[in-house]
Amino acid sequence: MINERGGIDGRRINLVSYDDAATPAKTVEQVGKLIENDEVLADESAVPMESERQ
Repeated sequence: MINERGGIDGRRINLVSYDDAATPAKTVEQVGKLIENDEVLADESAVPMESERQ
């Protein structure tokens, strides 16, 4: 519905998901992909990532 109304500030919402295998090193790698490749503006995590618990 939000995208149909033009998104947020003209930006469409897209769900991008990568598996971090619950390991800190993989989390860093996957977040790097989100920032560098996918140009993600915001990150929303439903549950804490393994690296955040340590």
